[in-house]
Amino acid sequence: MGNEYLIYTKLLKNDNNFILSLNTQEGKKLQLDSVVGINLDYSKAFIFDEEGKRMDIKLYNLSFAA
Repeated sequence: MGNEYLIYTKLLKNDNNFILSLNTQEGKKLQLDSVVGINLDYSKAFIFDEEGKRMDIKLYNLSFAA
């Protein structure tokens, strides 16, 4: 049984590239030394803002195996 972490993800846009930053609840960078696979999926969705304008968003699902 491995350790479980509450992971905060931050998706930064740099030009046309997206950079994914992983942090633990304590704000420490997640060590990925023993990770053998990372999968980042997203699905498209939309919400409506306060003025009723449609906003397209992406829902990200991050999973990794150690």
